[in-house]
Amino acid sequence: MIYDLELFGRLTGNGAFVGNYTEVGRGWQRTIAAVGGYKLGSFYLSEEDLTLRELEAFYSQNLGYRLLEMTFGMESWEGLLYEFRLVKNGREYRRTLDPEWFHNRVIVYYSYPQTEDDEQGNLAYDPGGNDGFQDDGQDFGEWETAAGSAAYTIAVTNSDDTRAWGFLGAAFTTANADDSIYVYTDEALTDAGWSGETSGKTPSSYEVSSVSLAGSRLNTGWSENTDASDEYGEMNYIITRGGTTPEAAESLRDRELAACAWPRGRKMGGGVAGGGERRVQPAVLEVSVAGCGVTLNWRYQTSNLLRPASNLISTLVGNSEFITAGRIETNEMRSKVDCNPTPQRLGDAIEQVILDGDLEGNVWQGGVYAGREFVYEQAPTAVAYYERADGVLVDNGRIEVVPSLMEAGFLLLDEQAPTGGQPPGTSSAWDDPRVGYVDEVRFIADGNQLEYHLADEEESVTALERKLDRGLRRINR
Repeated sequence: MIYDLELFGRLTGNGAFVGNYTEVGRGWQRTIAAVGGYKLGSFYLSEEDLTLRELEAFYSQNLGYRLLEMTFGMESWEGLLYEFRLVKNGREYRRTLDPEWFHNRVIVYYSYPQTEDDEQGNLAYDPGGNDGFQDDGQDFGEWETAAGSAAYTIAVTNSDDTRAWGFLGAAFTTANADDSIYVYTDEALTDAGWSGETSGKTPSSYEVSSVSLAGSRLNTGWSENTDASDEYGEMNYIITRGGTTPEAAESLRDRELAACAWPRGRKMGGGVAGGGERRVQPAVLEVSVAGCGVTLNWRYQTSNLLRPASNLISTLVGNSEFITAGRIETNEMRSKVDCNPTPQRLGDAIEQVILDGDLEGNVWQGGVYAGREFVYEQAPTAVAYYERADGVLVDNGRIEVVPSLMEAGFLLLDEQAPTGGQPPGTSSAWDDPRVGYVDEVRFIADGNQLEYHLADEEESVTALERKLDRGLRRINR
């Protein structure tokens, strides 16, 4: 073989060499995309090559390990062991770094409720001749404003469905401690009384709301399992909710963190018990690998950014844990990522900037490549490769390409294509009917094959990536 599959420890550790899996890593294939760089890969390990104990140890210990593909001693692809599916005796087990199942740093965004409290007791207007509201079963001390502008409002619904409201002032005692509170028609608490007519009315329910926070978008702050972060890297996760209380939001955050801080093994699907003997098949461990660029989506951008595209790319990449900025070509077009009030994952925001292109309408490309460096550049304007009549790809020197060394993001001329001529007024290689832009390549080790995809107007790069993601998931089942 002209390539090797070498396994190393996690990015958070010393990255020590674990072993060479070229011979036992069956069915190896992987993709590279013009937008994204090293993307997806897969292989499987079988009990035909390893013992069941070795397969189970791999399943239990090696999630998140770094896989390096080497061709002629050069790095040609790199990724993380992202998901395991162990199938043995008709049962399937799964471990994954999918952020929906694994996250070790959690925050909840929520809207502060309009209703602070809805405890109802014996409601009464103006007990004892005061401009106030009294409830035997309530303690209004937590909502009072003794000085300054009101912090809370109260809205009362009467038994005849009429409503009245006011601003809450100081609490006082009628029957029980702080069971009554003064009410005003203005926030400055200078005009005592209620809005609307309350004389002769019978209150039936009420709601208390914060003047400044009701309906505001708030968050719980981050909570992190640092042991898990130290082991696997920091995997952030944002939960969004509608109106809820701070206590409920914090409880949700803490439950989510406790459940998902570690990538747990789970049995998938169901099973069949009994029924006599079943044929025992060799155990298989299916391994999905994700390019290291996947870690860009382990963190979020929470504030809006507006700046030149290349500067924006560098800033976003710089906020990641494992990816560094490599060759970043200058693109002065101002681009924006909109992350407030809805945060965006770093990788998603970066992809948006890449797809914006530039002011001249040029296509740009970028992704994570060798050394976990991010490359951002204008797509090429000259043909770099040719497809001969016999289907062989050659470079400008007419040298046959090495499939595992090919990267996406190049112009390919099909020497068999009809020569209909270019549209009038253009000499761009992009407009040559024989030329296509290759935005995705897949290396398939079995047969030393290279598959490529040409971008066109009928299918966007983003749609293609989703399709490839689904395709690899199907392969890995």
